Amino acid sequence: MADQEMSEVPMALPELTEADIESIASLTAHLASSPYDYQSHLTHISLLRRGGPALADELKSARESLHAYFPLTEQQWLEWLSDAKATMTVEEENVHVLELYERAVQDFLSVQLWEEYMDFVQERHWNYVNAPENQLAELFSDALVAKVYEDAVRATQYHVAASSQIWKRYIEWKQGQLESSLMSVADVRKLYLDRLAIPHLDLEGTFSNYSSFVSKYLEADYEVELVAANTIVANTRRLLHAREPFETSLKQSGNSAEAFAEYIHFEFTRREHEIPELRKALYERTMAAHPFSAGIWDEYVLYLIEVEGSVQELVPLLERSVRTCPWSGDLWGHYIRTLERLHAPEEEIEKIKDRAFSTGLLKSSLTETIKVHQAWIGFIKRDCEDWASDEGLEVYKEIKAASKDTLRSFKEKDPAHTLDYLEISIITLLNKPEKARDLFSLIARRGSSKLASFWLRYADWERRHGSLQHAREVYKGACLRPLDDVERVLEAWMTLEEEAGGVEDLERCLVMARKARKVDAARKAKEYAQFQAQVSAGAPVAVEAVGTLVEEAPVLPAGAAQAAVPIDNKRKLEQESSKASAPEPAPKKAKTDETQPQRDREHLTILVQNLPSAITDTRVRQFFRECGTVKSIQLTSTSDSSTAFVEFEAKEDVLMALTRNGRELEGKSIEIKEACGTTLWITNFPPLADEKWMRQTFGQFGEVVDVRFPSLTVNQHRRFCYLQMSGPGEAHAAVEALDGKELAELGEEGKGRLVVKISDPGKKVGRSGAMYEGREIYVTNVDFAADESTLKEFFGKYGTVEQVRLMPTKVPGRHRGAAFVIFGGREEAEKALGADGEKLLTRVLKVEKSEADPRKRVANAAPNRSERRAAQRGEGEGDGEGGQRITVEKKAAMVAHADMPPPPSKSEIRGKTLGVMNVAQTVNDAKLRALFEPFGSLRRVNLIPEHGGAVVEFDAVADAGKATMALEGAELSGRHIRIGTYEELMREPMLEKPAEAGMAASTKTMPRVMLPPQSVMRPMAARGRGRGRVGLGFVGGRSGIPVAVANKARAAGTQGGEQKTEVKKPLGNAAFREMFTKSSGPAAKKDPQDEAKQGEDGDTNGFRRISNLGSCKPRSNCVYSLKC
Repeated sequence: MADQEMSEVPMALPELTEADIESIASLTAHLASSPYDYQSHLTHISLLRRGGPALADELKSARESLHAYFPLTEQQWLEWLSDAKATMTVEEENVHVLELYERAVQDFLSVQLWEEYMDFVQERHWNYVNAPENQLAELFSDALVAKVYEDAVRATQYHVAASSQIWKRYIEWKQGQLESSLMSVADVRKLYLDRLAIPHLDLEGTFSNYSSFVSKYLEADYEVELVAANTIVANTRRLLHAREPFETSLKQSGNSAEAFAEYIHFEFTRREHEIPELRKALYERTMAAHPFSAGIWDEYVLYLIEVEGSVQELVPLLERSVRTCPWSGDLWGHYIRTLERLHAPEEEIEKIKDRAFSTGLLKSSLTETIKVHQAWIGFIKRDCEDWASDEGLEVYKEIKAASKDTLRSFKEKDPAHTLDYLEISIITLLNKPEKARDLFSLIARRGSSKLASFWLRYADWERRHGSLQHAREVYKGACLRPLDDVERVLEAWMTLEEEAGGVEDLERCLVMARKARKVDAARKAKEYAQFQAQVSAGAPVAVEAVGTLVEEAPVLPAGAAQAAVPIDNKRKLEQESSKASAPEPAPKKAKTDETQPQRDREHLTILVQNLPSAITDTRVRQFFRECGTVKSIQLTSTSDSSTAFVEFEAKEDVLMALTRNGRELEGKSIEIKEACGTTLWITNFPPLADEKWMRQTFGQFGEVVDVRFPSLTVNQHRRFCYLQMSGPGEAHAAVEALDGKELAELGEEGKGRLVVKISDPGKKVGRSGAMYEGREIYVTNVDFAADESTLKEFFGKYGTVEQVRLMPTKVPGRHRGAAFVIFGGREEAEKALGADGEKLLTRVLKVEKSEADPRKRVANAAPNRSERRAAQRGEGEGDGEGGQRITVEKKAAMVAHADMPPPPSKSEIRGKTLGVMNVAQTVNDAKLRALFEPFGSLRRVNLIPEHGGAVVEFDAVADAGKATMALEGAELSGRHIRIGTYEELMREPMLEKPAEAGMAASTKTMPRVMLPPQSVMRPMAARGRGRGRVGLGFVGGRSGIPVAVANKARAAGTQGGEQKTEVKKPLGNAAFREMFTKSSGPAAKKDPQDEAKQGEDGDTNGFRRISNLGSCKPRSNCVYSLKC
């Protein structure tokens, strides 16, 4: 039978042992009483699969049991379907497999499941189409095939990365129906145009297929159709290019949670191009990759609540969410409130509440339990129509009893008093104010008396439901207590008196405020003095305490260290303090400890070893969820086990995680220890070194887990990186072998020694060198005739001059009139500052202290216009003061450079200047020079990291053209760069600066990589903003007009005796290459007449972006000197 031939052969599994059989029986009994034990379900199914056909029924029952409580992942469904198809013995079992496919595609978005579903239905349709007598022929009909294909496209069409797999099969099937007249050409055309408007990675392939479709079925309207489609594709391409880096990041990171988070953040920052369907598809992809992340489910639900018009559409999503994450109180709360908005019966809502508590997964978290109970009580509160009747009192008693039952199993109390405040709101509806006040007093005694937020809530309740006098008493009682924020309470009290009180009430409030501020200042002064004493004694101080005390440290005048000073105006007191020669005021929080790092990865990361080899980062995150906030996870796996680096947000989280050492995770006893000593700080490596070089160099000592280069957005001259090894031993071995090693020994050019240290932010030291030691001065307005010896002699009177560096220009032997002078000591450099205003040769010098300003150290700039004019005149900027003339020797030295060529025009500069886009923030100018210099001499290379690119200027226009054609789409540090104009580069969106002190993520975690350029296709869509189509068969320029249309227009325009203009046939790629080779050789020269025509033509772009040879149009005034 055909079905048997297509059946899949299951993978060979090891046979069951007696211990396995006992485990199956034990798990069966356990799951009967604990059906929400997900891990036991997986173990149960794994053992039953090994039982083979003998346990097929039990395996099917176990899978059905798991699916009754949890959705299945893509891999679990694929295994189930594979087993079901492999064990089919009769044709009727096709119906069961069909039902499995229908259920499988409902759990999570899976392109692979939809593909298999389409395969299964299509194959069965082919089997039975010629056998109408078969019972299954009616089931697997054309209508079923059409339904499955339509559903597959509808579910996956906004999956940017993989939707083309479904679409290609779908459009093939649709075009096949054209032959049988089941589809019209207009219907297929509309399908194509709708598809071209959706960003997907194979956009160019879709456009090419549409071109073939039009040429076959709409040949008469080919030009018109392609122009209309080109307009759609131009906009879609911009949307796709913005998303390609994130798609590549997902692919390279294995669909990591961090990459998805970056992608989602990007989608919500592009309000001008908001596409809700793309956002929904991205959420679905995230949930499919990380199904047990309750946070992403909650975020998706909140997004749909914000944008969806129909509440009914939320119910299926919420049902999926609580089945996947039944431990999330937020999701159960959303479910209850959504049913309430739909006016569902109370019985139905109560079933959801009971179902949430019946899972048993909420018992481990008081916070999650309270969220569900809060939603339920809120519903009952809003559902009661008459609180003044006996019904209201009965409802209150019912809520009171339910709250006690819910909280009875928890030893700890709710720190936020959520249920207590709910009870107060109900007591208020029952008109029992005294009972509400008693409950407020109880909350205060339970630990809220120091919280300003509690007293503000209490006073607000008194103002709305009690009396103004009671509200005043609440404010007065609060101000006498040591509050966390007394100013908020005082401000609210003053607002009350100004709005509703009399003048006497306001005066009494001001008197009380003055007393409260004095008491508060005295308390803070005492606490700060105790803190200072602890620090001086070297005693350990909690991190939270350090931040609070320093932030709130009062500024005291001289001689009043023990006095209580109100801090009404902190800035004013600081000024008075400085005038009275008081000790320095306490620094701000950020400056408490200058060596304290902003993000201390090294001391907030743990090393987890002996993990199961198939473990996922989601499972690791779940394991450490109760320990604290997990910031990142780096997971590496081998055939036997896995190792993970888990970074937490606080040191306390690390200490809590260490207590889990030795616990079992999926049957393996894991080992947890601090990851100190695994991260290397590396500097002074070759300028062209990238992540690949680092991994090759350090991989010989062990596995390299991660490489992090700094972003150059903050400082373009940074050259260091962090490299994390798999263990402390490997890291120390790398330090011993490579620290201080000559670069030449590593096979690299240049001098210097590699620096490799164990990273320890607490031991960070300041920069060293002449500038940082105060021994360097910066001198400007230096006479062009002066040289290094002149400056050394001039400044020698102030001390020992170690070095003089004149800032050079591109003109050999010339300098820019600026220099750095280094002295032997700081005192000598400070004396030299007195030379400011002194005259050297013909110019008055400007001398200042050298500072870390990268702009003063740019050494690749061309001479400016004044320098050129001065050189051509043979003098400096004038004859000197008092008519003093320049000596013959000086004049001769300057005239030597008077024959410099005139400055180039703007059009020439644009013609040889490239805007390089999609450049990673970790790429330096050395890497760019190495990439572009093989094509010709470079004039300058400037990084523009804020726009994700760089400016590269060649000395010759033809070199820029060669580089453009050769490097479009070339890979640089994990990204495929794009070549355009400077204007196009500056139109790129501004990039956000990295949050962590300028450190950019590794290209492995978040590379903004563009896809490689597509092969040459005809026709091609427009590639630039506002630029018409320039493919073969189209007239050049910016109009985007097809040749046929242009010929008709020109023919019409020449009537009346005017001479007709002949349209030349465009040349092919081979002829273009040949003429480019000839014209770009040494003998090629630019025709002045062509240059003049270029100006008349108005093409000021200087060159066109050329993504392939076939897209350049022939023109006589080509800026590349291509005589096409």
